[in-house]
Amino acid sequence: MAVQLGEIAEAHWRGLQLLLPGRAVGLYLIGSAALGDFQPTSDIDTITVVEGELDRADQQVLRAVHADLSRDFPAVRYDTTYVPQEWLHHTMDPGTAPATPFSQDGQLQLGERSGELHPVTWLALSRGGVRVAGPEIGDLGIHVDLDAARDYALTNLRQYWAALGAELALASRWRNPKAVLEEPVAVIWAVLGAPRLAAFLESGELVSKSEAAEYLSQTFPQFASLAWRCAEFRRGQEQIFTIGDARTAAEVVREVVDRASALSLS
Repeated sequence: MAVQLGEIAEAHWRGLQLLLPGRAVGLYLIGSAALGDFQPTSDIDTITVVEGELDRADQQVLRAVHADLSRDFPAVRYDTTYVPQEWLHHTMDPGTAPATPFSQDGQLQLGERSGELHPVTWLALSRGGVRVAGPEIGDLGIHVDLDAARDYALTNLRQYWAALGAELALASRWRNPKAVLEEPVAVIWAVLGAPRLAAFLESGELVSKSEAAEYLSQTFPQFASLAWRCAEFRRGQEQIFTIGDARTAAEVVREVVDRASALSLS
């Protein structure tokens, strides 16, 4: 996968240079790959900086670029968001962010708002992004607003993550806690995702999912076993998850959100 990580990003850049010459400014890794925590189950997250907003004709060309990537790398989940460079010069409000092309789980999305358009992404790109092509990150003029990033993280915990925790609790409430989960993705996503934002709110530093497992196990020792099993699953090790784990994941989210909310008031 490490070879494909470099190959697919470079192939993406070559496709843009061939089919949209002069429009792509730079390509940058963020997420697990940039944080040194890329695992066999990870997707590949990038930001594609472009010159100006991409119109309908440009977007149709992107269909060909991403079709080629899907053909050449069928097993890779390659995610990118196309960000006009001008947007990087200002705080991005996710509630009013314009639509821009992006790919999610390797599928190009057009005419929708990317979930990556928020101040934490700007912070992640500025502090920990990895250049694939284009200018150095320090030359992009990224406006980092730490207060806005913290506000976004807390709001995201209280809304998205709290809702996910509630869904896990509802879905598991009448089932046998010893029953094996056929698809544990939501459990792993919750157990490693919500603590990442909580750790950021406490330290001001962006952490990887592996570091989130460590934060969770130290801050809430009662969840340590589940945290490390989720981390091991990401590393490709076989793990069995149960309905009881789904209930515990819901508790993880509740505890993490409550702690972050309480600390924000202190």
